[in-house]
Amino acid sequence: MTMREIERRLKEKAEHVEEALEHEIGHVEEMLEHELERPTVPRAAVAYGDVVYWGTILGSFITILGSVLAFVTELNFMEPELVLSAIWEGRSVDEIWQDTVGERPDGHWYLEHLHRGDGLTMAGIALGVFVVVPGMLVSAWLLLRQRQRLFAGFGLLASGITVAAMFA
Repeated sequence: MTMREIERRLKEKAEHVEEALEHEIGHVEEMLEHELERPTVPRAAVAYGDVVYWGTILGSFITILGSVLAFVTELNFMEPELVLSAIWEGRSVDEIWQDTVGERPDGHWYLEHLHRGDGLTMAGIALGVFVVVPGMLVSAWLLLRQRQRLFAGFGLLASGITVAAMFA
């Protein structure tokens, strides 16, 4: 075998390896592009997320406003200093209510005290929790429009259970 034949064979092998590498690189790039594609999120999930997100943000602002009012003004249903001291002393919830207002109120006591700092704080917290209900209802409505009755039914059922638990 002459030197020219060896060079020719090496050149052929190099070209073959180069073609194989280009093919594999293209295949790897294609796989990476496929892996990096973002999945499409269902409209019902996006709507639920938006409602819960913005409702929670609103509830947080109301809670912060109520907390500031509770500590800066005298307009409170319960004195914050007494409540915080009782918490740090390890008292039970019933003892704290008994010592501050005389008895434990029923249900949504804060609705009658929205003009007070602690009532506004509790309303903000309640809004942050309750916002899942409108989120689930919007999501269920969108699912119904997409003819996904089973999941829409689950959304309506979960909304009903949540509302019932709030008034139980």
